[in-house]
Amino acid sequence: MFPRVQKEVDAVIGMKQQISYDDLGELTYLSQVLKETLRLYPSAPGTHREVVEDMTAGGYNVPGGAILQFDSYVCGRMDKFFEDPLRFDPDRFHPDAPKPYYTYYPFSLGPRACLGQKFAQMEAKVVMAKLLQRFEFSLVPGQSFDILDTGTLRPKSGVVCSVTHRENHKM
Repeated sequence: MFPRVQKEVDAVIGMKQQISYDDLGELTYLSQVLKETLRLYPSAPGTHREVVEDMTAGGYNVPGGAILQFDSYVCGRMDKFFEDPLRFDPDRFHPDAPKPYYTYYPFSLGPRACLGQKFAQMEAKVVMAKLLQRFEFSLVPGQSFDILDTGTLRPKSGVVCSVTHRENHKM
């Protein structure tokens, strides 16, 4: 499905059973794929924050005590922030690419988001790397990309794949 990420996993992880923290740091393209996926399909549709004191944001006066809602699903699809926003392009998150500050926040924003975001991404990378190490995936044709919002976002009709064991990577 993604030969480039498969090659990276093979090169970094190979046949290892354990994935080290250093290995995760070398899985740069896998990180890019994860971030691009979360840009288009964040696990939560957004976040909210209470304004502590009166302020001006984007030319608008915002009174203290107001609750602001930030929609990560919408921001990730705005051509104001991302060129050709509906195209899946992991290179948007290449280490040398400009950082999409305050327009990409699949796990929330603010000082308390860092630990959860880092941990969640590390955990996702380990699972993705182990799955890609052992299996090949292909989507069954004809699936919809409709989203079901139930507090978190998920595919409305699931994700149906054909899964085959990678013969040359049996453990």
